[in-house]
Amino acid sequence: MTYPDRLVLCALARIVLRLKQISGFDGPQSGAMFQDAARFRREYKECPRQAGIATNPVSRAQWLSFADEWLKQAQTAETLAKREADLPTCWK
Repeated sequence: MTYPDRLVLCALARIVLRLKQISGFDGPQSGAMFQDAARFRREYKECPRQAGIATNPVSRAQWLSFADEWLKQAQTAETLAKREADLPTCWK
């Protein structure tokens, strides 16, 4: 990509970000996805522990189901955080 092309992309990115701010949609704070991913991982790790404590088989299965959902959320947040980190500086 040539230098003028980067300038155009950065200018367009700034316009889009400004429109988002004006419309009331600011998007996530920088680094928020990393924080979310870490929180989701903590919740994911807690669920098998709770499943081990549960005496009811249905409760145990539900805790393991929760663990699967937290893991999916963590993986999604990690993917989004990586994309956010890979954005050019002028887009952030």
